[in-house]
Amino acid sequence: MKKPTIVNLCDRNFKEISDQIQGKHLTNIQIGSYSCANYFIHAIKYIFEADLREFVSNGFDLVIPTLPEHYLKILESKEFRVCCDRCRQVVINDYGVLEYLNGKCDVRMGRMFFKDYRDHRYKEYDTAEYVGKAKAVLNFVLNSGFQISAYENDIITQNYCLDHNKTFDIYLHYPYRQISMSHICEYASIHKNIEDKYIPDDSCSMQCFDVKVLSPEYRYIKIGKSVYDRLDDRYLENIKGDYHLIITPEW
Repeated sequence: MKKPTIVNLCDRNFKEISDQIQGKHLTNIQIGSYSCANYFIHAIKYIFEADLREFVSNGFDLVIPTLPEHYLKILESKEFRVCCDRCRQVVINDYGVLEYLNGKCDVRMGRMFFKDYRDHRYKEYDTAEYVGKAKAVLNFVLNSGFQISAYENDIITQNYCLDHNKTFDIYLHYPYRQISMSHICEYASIHKNIEDKYIPDDSCSMQCFDVKVLSPEYRYIKIGKSVYDRLDDRYLENIKGDYHLIITPEW
């Protein structure tokens, strides 16, 4: 059974985000990034400098990407603290940030924690009945003393069997399924010499801000450092139990 949805506005141009929320009452939105620490820095500054009432009235979740060590100072910034205080939930995607913020806010484990294969080219990863790795990950998190209230994942197959744990709310992404993510940014390396082109999580000037790369049949789309494929209604038909949908508007 689907519960109220979240509108996913992560990794988008900030003007587009403003257009999406101004004058509208959305059930809930989420903003931030699943793949880029540099974008995340700009995102929290954008939220901080914008009219926070717009975000708070809509209700917003803050999505934090996997943060390399040299970016952890972001979590000490005034902008982050204000955003963290005003948001509904913080979506965390790596164990370092999960440990750092443990007990300090309402946490949802992000999709990057769950390393299930997902690719429509292989039937066993796309149409077969599949339970997934959520149970093992959640058991490790709980046994390690981390405090979470929810977790999210992509819809792995057309016969995805959710492992329902009554302790947590479950969130599923639709219709874009994240199938790949890199820490190397081609946009950050465009103008650099060969020895500097493969620096993980390198800083940049947001050259990717208005760029998307589509496969000819529009089955795959690359946004920033992530590749997604697009799901249809078949991926929702066989999901049983209660869950929330995280809806990403068309790119």
